[in-house]
Amino acid sequence: MHSLDDHLHVEIVQAIGNARLVDYEGVEGNHLTNSGQAAVPGYYVVIWPYLRVDEPRFTNPHVRFYGPYDLAIFARLKVTEHVAEFIRLRTVTAMEKFATMSGRDAQPGR
Repeated sequence: MHSLDDHLHVEIVQAIGNARLVDYEGVEGNHLTNSGQAAVPGYYVVIWPYLRVDEPRFTNPHVRFYGPYDLAIFARLKVTEHVAEFIRLRTVTAMEKFATMSGRDAQPGR
């Protein structure tokens, strides 16, 4: 598992079926993807924000699964791209929340 600036965690995991995955330490556990479904078997880049130490890793509402990839190396090659996408999506979501709270459009410069 990698921690980026103590704000994001990034991990390559292997989904093995029946809502089970194997993490970087070889520990098998349950998971749900961003759509609330079990991931199809394969390797995934999994990213989630660090919120609390006791928060579940692969079943919290903020986790995002990117994949599947046939091999772990293919997932590793996509980490930077997926982190950028995760940050972009979180930024857009934050802007939309702010716009809703302030009653303004979330467009820059407005």
